[in-house]
Amino acid sequence: MNFRTEIPITSANWNLDHSAKLMVYGSCFAQRIGSWLNDYRFQINLNSHGIIFHPIALARGIQRAVDALPYTEQDLLLNNGLYASLDHHGSFSAGNAQDALSKMNAQLSAASSFLQSANVMVVTWGSAWAYEHLHSGRIVANCHKLPQADFRKVLVDHEAIFQSWFNVVQSLRQLNPGLRFIFTVSPVRYLRDGAHGNQLSKAHLLLAAERLTESLPNVSYFPAYEIVLDELRDYRFYSEDMLHPSQQAVDYIIEKFQHMYLTDGCRETISKMESMVKFLRHRPLHLDEADWNQAKASKTKQMDELIQSVS
Repeated sequence: MNFRTEIPITSANWNLDHSAKLMVYGSCFAQRIGSWLNDYRFQINLNSHGIIFHPIALARGIQRAVDALPYTEQDLLLNNGLYASLDHHGSFSAGNAQDALSKMNAQLSAASSFLQSANVMVVTWGSAWAYEHLHSGRIVANCHKLPQADFRKVLVDHEAIFQSWFNVVQSLRQLNPGLRFIFTVSPVRYLRDGAHGNQLSKAHLLLAAERLTESLPNVSYFPAYEIVLDELRDYRFYSEDMLHPSQQAVDYIIEKFQHMYLTDGCRETISKMESMVKFLRHRPLHLDEADWNQAKASKTKQMDELIQSVS
């Protein structure tokens, strides 16, 4: 007797190992997936514009990386003593325009370079609700605590999301024809939009992702949203805010991700690395800085040698 609904996971038509170069973009859930990939020594480029929830704002930032078009002072706005960009997360803001631009353009340059040889882009959309900047008419990545009157909140429909990403995928493949895509919808619940508003938002994201998988080759959908809603439909799988998946839930989702996209050999390597990763995540209390740095370097070297031995 089975007391839960299990989401079937089958291997994708193509698989990944440590030789793959992955770009990971999107919401805070993308950040957690990217951090896991980084911990296990995958080659990744993570959120060059910071955490971004809305698909259209995210697509605009990625197109900028494709075009390798640096940001200038004309792209910045000043509010409460901070220079910020409507394309970026608040972590890129700075009290000096040149400091802000330096951070933005360093990440943009790294992403532009990485894009040319990347194998896969993993994209996590968070919400179809957007804030439109009234002066520029742009859907923003972040409001940067600007006055509420500067924005209009809108629910962007699936057709507009699909079209923006259809265009950016085509643009990316002109630069890198072999690039593959994994789309997923964040399981984080955005109840500030109301329970019904959250469901409407996720529905638009799911429809747009479905159209992309139907319309373009080598585009895959990973059901993170469905896994949490159906397999893990219990509040014990959420963090204290009851909105974000707990670490246990994230670990379970990543296990499913491995079975869908990673080769058997890659999963075996990851299994061998688990104790090393746990060591690196938890610094011993009574180890001084020099000894800790030496221990980290030693563990990292062991992991790199393990990956090279199976390559």
